[in-house]
Amino acid sequence: MSIYSTVMLAIGLSMDAMAVSISCGISSGRELFNTALKASIAFGIFQALMTSIGWFVGSTFSQYIEAVDHYIALILLGYIGINMIKEGFTGGNEPLSLTSYWLLLTLAVATSIDALAAGISLSSLGISIFTPALLIGFFTFALSFIGVYLGCKLSKIKNLSGTVDILGGLILVSLGIKIFIEHVF
Repeated sequence: MSIYSTVMLAIGLSMDAMAVSISCGISSGRELFNTALKASIAFGIFQALMTSIGWFVGSTFSQYIEAVDHYIALILLGYIGINMIKEGFTGGNEPLSLTSYWLLLTLAVATSIDALAAGISLSSLGISIFTPALLIGFFTFALSFIGVYLGCKLSKIKNLSGTVDILGGLILVSLGIKIFIEHVF
């Protein structure tokens, strides 16, 4: 696999994490740098780790993993997204943010399920995992960091406080549906 193809794979896999990071940035009002750093480290590590795990699992168990991965992503992203939408409509006191390590872990796992499948594919092609996992982790880290800042900028637009939570929730639900549809059809 060429370096160009590997970089394109890394960027493609990091898009889900970046979209979720934008949603986290929308909900983040304070400690922006810490939120961006937590999100980018968690998403970057999980993307690289899940790619590596997928590579090691290889084609032996691929039929079992591929049978449920899209359901897991749909449920996790859908649940979190629906909660954000509900907060946007009700104007709850505490929007979803990355102050909860459980939420961060859930988002990291949900956005890295595609990386697991990519690792399985790389294994079946006989490609070494070191460079792809490193690039996937790096690009996910960088784009997630940027995503939190973009989301924060969106949240500062006047009269959009509830709307941005709804938008962030819709992004998460849409990602879950996208992953589900890509695997079903």
